[in-house]
Amino acid sequence: MVLLILSFCLVSFALAEPNPDRVEYQYIDLNSPVTEIKFCGAQDEVMLLLTTENSVYRSENKGFSWKPLSPILEKEGKKTGSTVGKVTQIIINPADKQVVVMLGSTGLNWFSEDCGKTIKALNYGRPMEEYHFHPTERDWGLAASWSKCSDFVDQPCKKYRAVYLTKDLGETWTKVVDYVVQFSWAYENLAKYIRKNIPKERIYVTRSLEEGDQKVAGWSYNVDMIKSDDFFLTSSILVPHGNKFLLADRYILVAQSIEEGSQDVQLQISNEKNIEKFYKADLPIKRISEHSYTLLDTSEGSIFLNVNHYGPGSRYGNIYESDVTGRKFAVSLLHNVRDAKGYCDFDKIYGLEGIYIANTYDREKTNEEFDASTTKKKKVIADLDQSYKKTVITFDKGGLWKPLTPPEKDSNGKRVLCKDEDCSLHLHSITSQKFGPAYSSENAVGIIIGVGNVGKYLSNKPDELNTYLSRDGGLTWTEIKKGSYIYEIGDHGAIIVMADDQKATDKVYFSWNEGLTWDSVKFTDTPIEIDNIIIEPKATSQNFIIYGQIGEKGASVAIDFSSLHEPQCKGADKPGEGSSDYELWSPNDGRAGNECLLGRKVEYVRRKRESECFNGEQFERGTFKYNCECTKADYECDLGFFSENEGPCKKIEGFIDEEKCQDGDLYYEVSRGYRKVAGDTCVYGVSEDLDPFTFECDTNAISTTGIIIILVLIAIIIALLYVRFSDFICKKWTEFKGLEVFDKAGYFSDLSKAPEGMEEELPSIVADTFDEESQFNSKS
Repeated sequence: MVLLILSFCLVSFALAEPNPDRVEYQYIDLNSPVTEIKFCGAQDEVMLLLTTENSVYRSENKGFSWKPLSPILEKEGKKTGSTVGKVTQIIINPADKQVVVMLGSTGLNWFSEDCGKTIKALNYGRPMEEYHFHPTERDWGLAASWSKCSDFVDQPCKKYRAVYLTKDLGETWTKVVDYVVQFSWAYENLAKYIRKNIPKERIYVTRSLEEGDQKVAGWSYNVDMIKSDDFFLTSSILVPHGNKFLLADRYILVAQSIEEGSQDVQLQISNEKNIEKFYKADLPIKRISEHSYTLLDTSEGSIFLNVNHYGPGSRYGNIYESDVTGRKFAVSLLHNVRDAKGYCDFDKIYGLEGIYIANTYDREKTNEEFDASTTKKKKVIADLDQSYKKTVITFDKGGLWKPLTPPEKDSNGKRVLCKDEDCSLHLHSITSQKFGPAYSSENAVGIIIGVGNVGKYLSNKPDELNTYLSRDGGLTWTEIKKGSYIYEIGDHGAIIVMADDQKATDKVYFSWNEGLTWDSVKFTDTPIEIDNIIIEPKATSQNFIIYGQIGEKGASVAIDFSSLHEPQCKGADKPGEGSSDYELWSPNDGRAGNECLLGRKVEYVRRKRESECFNGEQFERGTFKYNCECTKADYECDLGFFSENEGPCKKIEGFIDEEKCQDGDLYYEVSRGYRKVAGDTCVYGVSEDLDPFTFECDTNAISTTGIIIILVLIAIIIALLYVRFSDFICKKWTEFKGLEVFDKAGYFSDLSKAPEGMEEELPSIVADTFDEESQFNSKS
């Protein structure tokens, strides 16, 4: 093995000779472990790597060689005459993926318009802790920095967070607003069709109203969410007491403080109908505090939300799912596992609709732990035994959750024996930092890989864990390797790469048949601890990057499986035929005769498992969709209703739905206890029995103000007429037989609130799972 030592960057390259009979790879030593790798360029053709010692490297050949940028950054930085710090973040411009900013630790930052090939250093004068490129205007950016005492010449020093604006890629900056908690361009993460009605200049911030030093901990009643369309020459309040917000496709969610001195919050939501008109989220359980929220998913036309009812440190929350408006929520899953940072064990299965995997605490055991406490406070929740985690899956967008079916045999062909009655497969997720989470890819339809065990509960013991794969969207599973591995999927699912993540290793394993058989590649003589395996964002190539560490040093390995020269798959236009490498597959929930999910049958063209060939980066997967007849599986319990053990949806005792007609509505609905799952396209069937009753809004109704005006006008007219025709009026009025009816009917009735004394009661299924106690996080 030949080593080339680059003394100025402490990088060694293990040169690999091309060989048509084996995998081509390149092992590279780094001066410290990898922090992140970013893909840059229109085709993700350039990679930028940042290490824990803040060194930056650049690759144009898929990681087979890395050019150190740190010497260039230092040289350019010294030209500004300022102190040269270290790179803390690398941010790619969404409007032009050739443009990148590298934030520095001292206020000196570096900009590049060609993915780091050429670099310009700009002295901002103060460290940037956060930077937002504009989604469509490539030269615009917002940055946040803390004030310095030198900013106040004749005034007392004040520490606050301010937002600055650049419209020339960092050449010049202008402060636009101070005392900022959170900020964002309005265009960020909102659907393109919504952006059309929003000025590109619009900025959202949450801003503290206090003076002096800005407070940074906890929810505050003295913070408002505001907007500006002219860089804060003028502004207006969107949500009073709104502390933090999330822009999510067709929704905006805002955590709003409910009163002075309280750490309770409530959720305000707007939707595509009017993206800046906010309504309080309608949760079915109204007497329980809300302390923080984690947005889980909005990709399928509704909102999945984990609500923490117990306060900081809580180990679990409840998952609620909204209707299409994002306003009415129903309970989907109780006791969903979460950590202190707000991350939740909830995994969307990418490439498929309506399928999610989640971890939950055993309800019975959780209640036992809760009831055993004499204080019944959050400490008991935080100390909850980790052995009570279970994994469940839904095929109907959270309507019904059920355990994962365990494999019948292990990877050695031996029968899997379940000792417990409720034995099932359990998988680790994002809160289990020692093991890989359940993983799927948009371009590898139906394939899911995870680490876990078969039994009653999820195990944290490495010797009890194995690696599992499903090729039918989670319906059935096979054990593909003994032990815990880290994994990645490439070439539209044609190739899977894995490596041991529990001990140092010198090899990776790969499979062309979805884990039926495995080959290995030895890439080093000195084993390394592997942190991750990654591929370009579309996961369509055969090139992978493995990175890890040896002691305090880092390591990177580039692997190209195209050198194996596997044959090109054929017959994508004739799936299912004997000569074709492809088949048609429809996801389903396992019920006999049912190949419909979300009210439609979807057929995907995918490679046969036994066809050991490659798809190619340009492969386009065919899909065919047909609407199905509605069944109960297409419905879930509506707001104010619940179901146990797949039974009928029953009304929560005491629940009152106060909503009738909203502004501009022509109709309003009265629920029968069910609502169609958001995005479900089924037709006919049971819809006549489960769809809500529909009533027409009184479009001719007169507003209160209008009534008063009309009454005044009537009084004036009557008074004038009385002067001239008093005798005639009196005679005719007493003859009018409808006077009594008119008098009792009145002009309108106030039915907008329930009678006094009516209170919402908790449903029996959840009443004992909540405490009086009750961060707003987005899952990454």
